[in-house]
Amino acid sequence: MLRLESAAQRFGEGHLTERLHFDNGSSFERLGVAFNQMADNINALIASKKQLIDGIAHELRTPLVRLRYRLEMSENLTPPESQALNRDIGQLEALIEELLTYARLDRPQK
Repeated sequence: MLRLESAAQRFGEGHLTERLHFDNGSSFERLGVAFNQMADNINALIASKKQLIDGIAHELRTPLVRLRYRLEMSENLTPPESQALNRDIGQLEALIEELLTYARLDRPQK
């Protein structure tokens, strides 16, 4: 039981590679298998979340880059209109960066 407690504590601290191995036939063998499956599932969820956040950020950045390019190439806007649009695009870019920063901070470091 102490091994399980220690493994759970380490896993909770962010050591996501923590696994348990008990001897075949041990009364704790099934518990170790269940712990390892749980750890694998949590790691898969974390990886899936990372891919989702990275994909969302990419999908949001692409149209913003196109908008900024079109804005720079546009000759039909007054300077105040151009500045307002640049400011809006900048705010959207900042929101995307905040989303990515949050996602990075939310990930375990170990």
